[in-house]
Amino acid sequence: MRLASAAGLLAAFILPAGCAEPAVKVTNLAKLGSVSVSNSGPAIQVKRRIVIEQQSAGKWVPTDAYFDLIGYCGDAAKQDCRELKRGTIEVVSWNGNSCSGQCARPCRSNSYLGPGTFRFVVVTCDGQHRFEGAPFELPAVAPGAPKP
Repeated sequence: MRLASAAGLLAAFILPAGCAEPAVKVTNLAKLGSVSVSNSGPAIQVKRRIVIEQQSAGKWVPTDAYFDLIGYCGDAAKQDCRELKRGTIEVVSWNGNSCSGQCARPCRSNSYLGPGTFRFVVVTCDGQHRFEGAPFELPAVAPGAPKP
């Protein structure tokens, strides 16, 4: 009986009540560059900037693309982190550009990042958790761009 009590006490220190693992899912949608981020667990703090990684020589490498976890373009990125509550956010689509790829914004050196294999990654503010979406292919020519 004493051993069972000690084991229960140890478990309480390892996994305290209410400290569930984050339950975040990053899902690619039908339209290229569209993604939803859903949380089925307790609210957590995540970085506002979604990382876009490109596969290169068998490794995932972060790009310098601007892509924010926002549901509409007027949701200005004022802070580095945001609370991700239970539910789903359909993120404003990414068009493959490095700077103005999501919402119209003034920028220098805007470039199309395709072709290649990419994925979206949501990271918690404390850096303890990464939530990776499935890989997707970006074509050589930007979707909707005039053909040469």
